[in-house]
Amino acid sequence: MAIEAIGTFFRVYEVDGNGNPVWKYRFHNTLQQSVVKGSHTYSYLSFAYQGSTISRAGDNVQSSLILANNAIANAFGLECVQKNYHIIVDTTAVHPQTLAVTNALVSDTWLCSSMTYTPEAIEIVLTSGIDAVGARIPARVLSRELVGHIPVSAFIQAR
Repeated sequence: MAIEAIGTFFRVYEVDGNGNPVWKYRFHNTLQQSVVKGSHTYSYLSFAYQGSTISRAGDNVQSSLILANNAIANAFGLECVQKNYHIIVDTTAVHPQTLAVTNALVSDTWLCSSMTYTPEAIEIVLTSGIDAVGARIPARVLSRELVGHIPVSAFIQAR
């Protein structure tokens, strides 16, 4: 039986007046130490990433980051939501013993839209910046080049 290990990395940024990203934070949840991925250093943060949820119609695209409830996580979540930060989450396969990244699995781009909390956890709700599934615009096609990251659907029906 093979052991598979998954690591999650996320980058937080805001968009400046010219539409360029201004990087704020980089975190991972693989080792309890800083990790270099590419040319960037990611600090350790204990979190759970819930991945994306998409309905059969391709809408209702949402995800969440879950953190332990403490003053630092609370301030982080509040900052992300109040400043409309964007988050890019990279889910990767990692070596089971060394936890070194071996393969990129998926990368998702989100907008921090809201935050909920309980005495145990803080949940940062992540949503798509635009729900373009089924949108109709005369003589225009919504593309990533025009509007940035948009949800796409692989739902195909043959009749």
